[in-house]
Amino acid sequence: MALEDLAKFEWAALSERLAESKERLPLALNALKTHYAQFGMEDDYIINSAFTRAKEGLPKGHISDAGILDAIEGYSNSYQTALEETSVADIMQSAVNKGYELPGEFKEFVKGYEAFTLKKLVEKAKQDKDEKAAKVLLGINLMENYKFEAGLYPQLLKATTDAGLRQLAENKDGNKKKK
Repeated sequence: MALEDLAKFEWAALSERLAESKERLPLALNALKTHYAQFGMEDDYIINSAFTRAKEGLPKGHISDAGILDAIEGYSNSYQTALEETSVADIMQSAVNKGYELPGEFKEFVKGYEAFTLKKLVEKAKQDKDEKAAKVLLGINLMENYKFEAGLYPQLLKATTDAGLRQLAENKDGNKKKK
């Protein structure tokens, strides 16, 4: 189930990563919208009102709605909790599902740690001073970075660009221009 939970909350986790940069705040909001859309909530009045308020702060370099900030943090924390409960094998599979081809050397290196959850692996690395476990953790960090930056971010960027271009093609009344 942890692999499904990772997928369920990954857009919110991307939103948190993007919100760390003022230049990427609009994309952070779009990532959170994508999170809500996967649950069929993209037309929810309350959520859309919160997004409208949140956008008001973008010119000043911040998100103007505390509820949106809380949602980003809360759902991102849910992702982190799911990640901690996910096995190393499933984390590797999650990266593969986003298009990453794991090097054979790393697959061999990880043998013996595949069944560990991330939380247990962190404990092993700390308590046992297990250097190999620490290196596996570094590998997981690299895979997570790939999943977000090369897997999800380009999808979000394309969808955001497409939506922006469609919006530009509309006239002032909000109706699409006739060809």
